[in-house]
Amino acid sequence: SLLKILEEPPSYAILILISSQAASLLPTLLSRCQKISFQPLSRSQVVTVVMEKKHCQEKTAQLISAIANGQLREALSLEVEEAKALESDRHRLILSKDLFQTALDFAEKNETFQQALAYLSAWFRDALILKSLPHTGTLDSSLLIFSWRYDELKAWAANMEAEAIWSLLADIQAIHLSQNRNINRQISLETLLLDIRNQGRRNKMRLQ
Repeated sequence: SLLKILEEPPSYAILILISSQAASLLPTLLSRCQKISFQPLSRSQVVTVVMEKKHCQEKTAQLISAIANGQLREALSLEVEEAKALESDRHRLILSKDLFQTALDFAEKNETFQQALAYLSAWFRDALILKSLPHTGTLDSSLLIFSWRYDELKAWAANMEAEAIWSLLADIQAIHLSQNRNINRQISLETLLLDIRNQGRRNKMRLQ
């Protein structure tokens, strides 16, 4: 029935099929459709919408957007206190305390594992931006995903070489891409968090 109506749609209707995984659709469906790619909203656009819909300040909207990974629907479904609690919990990934317990908590489910990788990737992306700028005094805060943690990010950027940050980002991406091979999530996250802690310590010693 679906193929029939796609082949001969009624004159009064425009049919739109929406999928985030078009490759999984049957070829018989794809051959009867015109593909239109929708680009995601920019993070600043998401922040603006959240501010309007939730009547909150920009920093709060930035936090919600960061926890939602820039996805508008998820951002609008998050309550402010819930977003703050989630961000505080994920921030454990950056701290060196209870490293193995943190890895165990976030590796338990694939969803939380993905959230951990996204948080770490965004964190070191911000650190790399701060590392790359000759003067941070003129930095537009909207360029940072975790703008409310500016001082902490600045310290990370100061204590690490750009090559070390790039290396961590590459490791995070490699773990993300290797998930289809049924990797051990806990061991992968433990190794990554150990490397992050050791990188931080090595660079602090270099500066002393």
